[in-house]
Amino acid sequence: MRAGRNTRQRILDAALVLFNERSPAQVTTAEIAEAAGIAEGNLHYHFRKKADLLLALLEAFEAEAGSVAARDLGGDNPPLEAYVDYQRDWFRLMWTHRWFYRDTASLHTIAPEMRSRAQALSSRAQRLVRAVLQRMIRSGVLRASADEAEHLLTNAWIVSLYWIDYLRFTSGREALREADFAWGYKQVLALYSPLLTAQGKALFQDALRSAVPATSAGVAKRQRLPGGRPRSSIRARTD
Repeated sequence: MRAGRNTRQRILDAALVLFNERSPAQVTTAEIAEAAGIAEGNLHYHFRKKADLLLALLEAFEAEAGSVAARDLGGDNPPLEAYVDYQRDWFRLMWTHRWFYRDTASLHTIAPEMRSRAQALSSRAQRLVRAVLQRMIRSGVLRASADEAEHLLTNAWIVSLYWIDYLRFTSGREALREADFAWGYKQVLALYSPLLTAQGKALFQDALRSAVPATSAGVAKRQRLPGGRPRSSIRARTD
């Protein structure tokens, strides 16, 4: 039983890496099996079709997103740095699961069930982030009316969802780099600038200037293929 669970996780790890590199519509199950070091028939034993793989990855993303969104910032009076850390953790999560934010039309075609689940996930997460923005206002980090805070939430969500598509469209590049992650993060943080108090500007200044590295040690580990092989060890296929 343990071997079966390990094989299933190796498949998911390999799929995550390959889907992050290219559209899931372009990645074959044969590629995923090769990356996981198993026969394609073994992959289909665990996941009958690609849609099942996507839904399993979505389940992992849902769990991680729920954990980040509901994270305890540090009691009733959290340190101001906790708000920057909160934004950073959201973006790190997005980088780890960037497959979810690219080519959404093809994702919903492959796995139509994803649409309603993604909408439910977005609604839950937005409620929790809205509460964090209200705490930022009470803490003196933001100066915003209820309408302004709602506009900030909406625009930050839009940029977070579509910056990858925008960058791929304007650059003509399919693959994303760590520098792209920092660029996207800065676009979101820049939305806060007009509403930051003097205290808030001092807090966000360093984050806006330097952004953050795309990967922590844990994320970097997940961006390699099972067995520690680099991504380049798998040849691209379009069949």
